[in-house]
Amino acid sequence: MLKLWAGGDLRAAQLAFDWIVTEYPRDLLALRLQHVNAIFFGRPDVLRTTVTRALADWDDRVPGAGIVYGMACMGLEEVGEYQRAEMLGKRGVELEPDDLWAIHSVAHVMEAQGRLKDGIDWMKRPDSYWDGRSPMRHHLWWHEALFMFEAADYEGAISYFDDRLAPETARPGYLEMSNCASLLFRLEVAGQDCGDRWNNLIERCRHLAEDRALTFSNVHMIIALTMARQGSALERMAQEISDYATPGGSFDRLASARISVPLAAAMTARLAGDFQAATDTLLTARFDFHYMGGSIARDSIRSRNSIST
Repeated sequence: MLKLWAGGDLRAAQLAFDWIVTEYPRDLLALRLQHVNAIFFGRPDVLRTTVTRALADWDDRVPGAGIVYGMACMGLEEVGEYQRAEMLGKRGVELEPDDLWAIHSVAHVMEAQGRLKDGIDWMKRPDSYWDGRSPMRHHLWWHEALFMFEAADYEGAISYFDDRLAPETARPGYLEMSNCASLLFRLEVAGQDCGDRWNNLIERCRHLAEDRALTFSNVHMIIALTMARQGSALERMAQEISDYATPGGSFDRLASARISVPLAAAMTARLAGDFQAATDTLLTARFDFHYMGGSIARDSIRSRNSIST
């Protein structure tokens, strides 16, 4: 399995993981790796079935059960089984309060249902809670800001971006960059001028424009370069993605061909002022957006004029 993964055959690796977690449903590492792979493959069916199938072999007495419940919550949320998802996710947090993924999964349930006040309340944690955490804490901060955005609290979301989300390290990872680009783009679509925040983001994250290994990251970098109006850098990235996608074969090359290449072309046209060409290009790829991976929250650019309960 690891040889397949290292060789770039992620689909074959996913099938190997599936065999492992079927035969050994208490292999927590295999469950987690299969879970993460399914997210970046844009496969909610795999996300749901892998962990929920294993649930019969887990209960509260088994160490690590809370982590499994948190993953099951995410899988069920992605296919609309919100009630069971929330029940498992909250139980997961009770059993494993340090598992950020379980907290994150419950936040997805509330976002998907438009329960903005519940979501804002759920995300409240003492500042000390985040000390020493992994980059996943940044994604949870993004979820908190997303609840503010969807409640039409644009000033609050922008302030939160400046105070917590804006990268401070010299070379942030793909997750931090994607979080920032995603929130700023939503704010721009809602009519908010994010000003120099785009250029500041690019200055911190320019190194990620050279990484072809993750389509999810490439999509967000393309958006960031476009919004920062860095046309030359966008054209270079577009050409490099096209060259990478041409040989085909691996999942990432296929995903690049299906979504990154047309998105880069559309955004290049947008910068040139040819909005019709940009629209036409995006329409050709509209049914392929799942190739970028992520969750159904990636598709949410809505905002609401009031906080729902």
